[in-house]
Amino acid sequence: MNISLSKGVLYIKTLNIETYFKPKDGLPGVSHPARILASDGKQYFLKGNYGYFGDKWIKLDAALAQELFAYQLAEYLSLPVTNVALIEIEESDLDIYSDLRFRHHIMTAGIYLATEAVETANQTLGLLLEESKWDIPQTKKKINNFFKKLQNKDDISKIIYFDLLTANVDRYSNAGNLIFKKANDGTYILAIDFGYCFFGPYWTSNEYILNLSKIKLLTAEYPQITNWGKFMTECCFTKNGRIGAVFSLLEKYIKFEDNPFASSHYLAVNLESNKLTDMLMKIPDDWLIQGNHQRTIYLNFILNQVKQMPGILDFAVRSKFFTNNRTGGSLQWHKEQNTLVQ
Repeated sequence: MNISLSKGVLYIKTLNIETYFKPKDGLPGVSHPARILASDGKQYFLKGNYGYFGDKWIKLDAALAQELFAYQLAEYLSLPVTNVALIEIEESDLDIYSDLRFRHHIMTAGIYLATEAVETANQTLGLLLEESKWDIPQTKKKINNFFKKLQNKDDISKIIYFDLLTANVDRYSNAGNLIFKKANDGTYILAIDFGYCFFGPYWTSNEYILNLSKIKLLTAEYPQITNWGKFMTECCFTKNGRIGAVFSLLEKYIKFEDNPFASSHYLAVNLESNKLTDMLMKIPDDWLIQGNHQRTIYLNFILNQVKQMPGILDFAVRSKFFTNNRTGGSLQWHKEQNTLVQ
């Protein structure tokens, strides 16, 4: 199967596993992805649909569906992301590579999501933030040098726009959701891990967003929320009432001579519902809890959220989330795009 989108053409191949690489160090993230060699000769991180929390595995029943949808949206909006593939796991693979079951909790044969492995910088954002937290000398200089080598700083505003558009509640308190790809002339920031978009990786849980139903949030049934801009920025940019350390670091590199979010919003406004539907139909039925009804909820949420984005970002600017903005006032949007968030 090949998925082809006319804007920012995205091809997603269905591959087989050729080799499993036993991890030398600890397993990254809660989903503990497995590093594999796929049948196209490239290495990928294979993701299951469970997360390891404390001492037990919990099913992330919406994560894979949301990742595949989000990667297609990200490609359309010109976000810097890794390549993705679908991996067909057979029973014989689970027998040969038993660690897929026991280390990574990939328990049954089927189709799974994989992201291409890339060579990353030796220094990590997580380590720099940890040093910064403990006030280790020279950390500020290390951070400045780290970002001097970053070749696509303009993409930071695209990532922030996208995370608000898709209600990604994990990026800015988790440094592992951004990687920095090595290049001859420096590094390139890449956004990964979109399973926590749409208010978290579960379809029915209230765990992440106060005590509100995820489905009600996605379908705009939230009369107790009187300021959607405030609610969205708090969901995405803060944790436990404090601005996420990742956001605090990245937002300093956004330039505000013009509206840095305008190009992303222009693409989003011109994203037609039939193209979104095509993206959603690429999600395997087995990854969904409520089938086409779930697809429709994601579709309508994105269409509505696009209309709200100018107001959400204007609220963020007025609330001084962006410390590098010295222009004052609200951002400039095309008149037909400017939607007030109440």
